[in-house]
Amino acid sequence: MAETLSHSQSYKFPKAQKLWGETSVDLLFTKGTGFSRFPLRVVYLTKSELRAGEAPLRMMVSVGKKRFKRAVKRNRVKRLVREAWRLRKGEVEDAIAASPFKGLYVAFVFIGKELPTMGQVEASVGKSVQKLVAAVAADAACQYGADDAQ
Repeated sequence: MAETLSHSQSYKFPKAQKLWGETSVDLLFTKGTGFSRFPLRVVYLTKSELRAGEAPLRMMVSVGKKRFKRAVKRNRVKRLVREAWRLRKGEVEDAIAASPFKGLYVAFVFIGKELPTMGQVEASVGKSVQKLVAAVAADAACQYGADDAQ
């Protein structure tokens, strides 16, 4: 009685899908667009080209020291967000595959003041994923739909 996956992806979160490096992060925060789904702010950037060996979907989580002084609490929030993302990222991968974009950078910035529960994080990430899927589709229609009309 094996359960079938609803997406053609696995639920792994390998290092290749983690967004790191000063160049990539700076590019995301300078040219990316964002929205908020409390207690998270989501910044994303669609990519029309990828470097050799780069994963099509890369994500990072940021929790400021101003919010939580103790690293234990910051790391806990990051763990919760990464776990919720790992379970929901298939929807975003499917949206990228259906769009003309080659990749997507995503950053989750925690903006809450209290330590969240897993349920709160899952709900926020779920809403963020839905908004992200809609935003990727809208960006594709806006950017590539205008090219088809000419």
